[in-house]
Amino acid sequence: MKQYIKIIMLVTIVAGLNINLGAFHFANDMCGSFDEIYSASIEGYVIDGASLYFQASSDLMSFYHESEIGGKGIYNSEQALAYVNSAIDHLNHSKARYLEAALLGTTAGYDEERCRCLKEFGYDNFALQRGLMVTVMGKVKGYLSKGNVIGLYNKIASDIDDLTVRLNNIKAQLESGTAPQMPELWELLQKFTETTLFGNYATMSGQTAFGYY
Repeated sequence: MKQYIKIIMLVTIVAGLNINLGAFHFANDMCGSFDEIYSASIEGYVIDGASLYFQASSDLMSFYHESEIGGKGIYNSEQALAYVNSAIDHLNHSKARYLEAALLGTTAGYDEERCRCLKEFGYDNFALQRGLMVTVMGKVKGYLSKGNVIGLYNKIASDIDDLTVRLNNIKAQLESGTAPQMPELWELLQKFTETTLFGNYATMSGQTAFGYY
């Protein structure tokens, strides 16, 4: 539980920053797995998708801010709804970029020599050395240890879709004048945190496997 609290705090801090955090990426730096002709375009889609995802995260943190101060009886439901709508819009566009990356990756085909770096990487030891969550790294390993970067992009798109569904449910409640239930908000934040970590761990693993860091 303490580890989750620390992670949620990290995600909250990052979402609110407007500076360039070069070490905190979301499924970046695996374009080297593909044919060189296409790799830059694929990475461009991923960068756009990550940027939109973190814009959505900023919206989501602002929404949670409204929810939190609601405890003082000053809850602004219209502002909360605006944040939710913005988050949904950003997530929809983010999902589209990851799907475009996956589609172009299918066209490009893998560079098998480069993929070998991912297949032979020691994910378990890396997680242990970095103090990472084993369950999340296990999911990353399930894709990258097979060289399945396209599958990983599709997984992220699916997770983003899950977040969007949850937000649309909250949107419907706000529009009807009903305050979202706390367990629903907790589950949304946990899903967002897990999705963020999955993308971050993928980047960390890919960058290390390819020898970037």
